[in-house]
Amino acid sequence: MVATLSTCMKDVSSMLLQLLEEEFNFLINKKDQMNIETKIRNIRFLGELCKFRIAPAGLVFSCLKACLDDFTHHNIDVACNLLETCGRFLYRSPETTVRMANMLEILMRLKNVKNLDPRHSTLVENAYYLCKPPERSARVSKVRPPLHQYIRKLLFSDLDKSSIEHVLRQLRKLPWSECEPYLLKCFMKVHRGKYGQIHLIASLTSGLSRYHDDFAVSVVDEVSTFHHSLYLLS
Repeated sequence: MVATLSTCMKDVSSMLLQLLEEEFNFLINKKDQMNIETKIRNIRFLGELCKFRIAPAGLVFSCLKACLDDFTHHNIDVACNLLETCGRFLYRSPETTVRMANMLEILMRLKNVKNLDPRHSTLVENAYYLCKPPERSARVSKVRPPLHQYIRKLLFSDLDKSSIEHVLRQLRKLPWSECEPYLLKCFMKVHRGKYGQIHLIASLTSGLSRYHDDFAVSVVDEVSTFHHSLYLLS
């Protein structure tokens, strides 16, 4: 709302920022451990305004520095709430990423040198990793041969009541000796498709058994082994 109003009423945002800054300075200089809800409401409001580019980044960094300079009690809560609200935004913004990275390093150094209680220690770690998540290696997608991709498409995407005859014909056209092991593997992963496909897979097994009886026997053996394993676990 403030962002919307500021487009036509410039004074609204500047007056609000002045009030919030004065309230922050008043609360942080009191040094008492009262009214934590008021302190958190104040800092989160500033953080939200920062994300809408109404509160300047300089003001937010000034508030964060004031908390880090006296990193005790409520100041820890206030700093972490500020980071949770707009820390990632500032870290991801090109013009503020270096400064925020430096602030985050100071935050972690303070955590390590001060004897924080478990709650505050967890709060600091959560705020840090929310701003700067740990790097993860890119997931490598499995590359399947074209025939395997086609089998999966037939069984897990195309198969339904109306297409079962078509799927059966297509499976019969496959180079059997090459595809049989993978086809058996896919038949045993019927849960990858829809639950309602189980009876369709059974029907396909029956249809293929007219041309490849060994395949049907293998399916039955695998199902029996699976059933026996469940029985042993129960």
